[in-house]
Amino acid sequence: MNANSLTLLRRFKVTTTLVLVLIISFMFMSGGTHFISAENVLGNSFGTQNPQNIVHHIFTHNEYEHLVFNLAAFALFALLVESAVGGTSLLVIFFASAFSSAIIFALLNPGSAIVGASGGISGLAASAFMLKTKKFFGAVVAMILITFLLLTAANFSLAIGEQSLQEQNTEIRKNIETAVAEGDAVAQEQLSTELAEVKETQSRIGEGKALQEAGVSIPLPHIVGALVGLLYVRAFRKKQLEANIAELREFFGKRKS
Repeated sequence: MNANSLTLLRRFKVTTTLVLVLIISFMFMSGGTHFISAENVLGNSFGTQNPQNIVHHIFTHNEYEHLVFNLAAFALFALLVESAVGGTSLLVIFFASAFSSAIIFALLNPGSAIVGASGGISGLAASAFMLKTKKFFGAVVAMILITFLLLTAANFSLAIGEQSLQEQNTEIRKNIETAVAEGDAVAQEQLSTELAEVKETQSRIGEGKALQEAGVSIPLPHIVGALVGLLYVRAFRKKQLEANIAELREFFGKRKS
């Protein structure tokens, strides 16, 4: 890692830290696969029945597409916000938007549960638009491209993984048949354990795909999160907001002339 990279990491340390937390949380909960079990997702979700998960739910994404979309959006909008108002304001906007959107959703939908960082990211997106309007649209384009590339890579790795699991399943079954024919009880037990682990992983993938297809995007948390971000900038970052407006006026003034 060169000096420029280290300088960027130090400058945007809050963004970098939260990106790593999002990735590590998913890897831990998914066991290194592309999906988190339904039980694990529910156990970390937030709602009126489990308010203790007000923080946990933000870093829980039920499958890799959910994570990729949120990760790309978070990274780019967080960079804009941190460059404009610093890491402390970034944390305030992100968590205030995430908490507010989750609480309002839970109160209006008792018995339902929510996971993901979408509310917080919407707050960052709205703040980035208010503070760095010219760069905001470039960030949106970059987000689309990065999301496409990451999803392509993730889908490819999932297909390879599924094929490998199926090959392992077939091979272990053949080895079990051989062990049975030879009367090797120790090998049978060991192979049966290996087969159970492979089948469990295959089952998680199947369950994850089903949840992925059934999943819906809920607009309310996005709207609430965006409003919180807008209100924060309007109330506490007037100087930076006015500087952005002045920059836009100068930009459009030059284009007219």
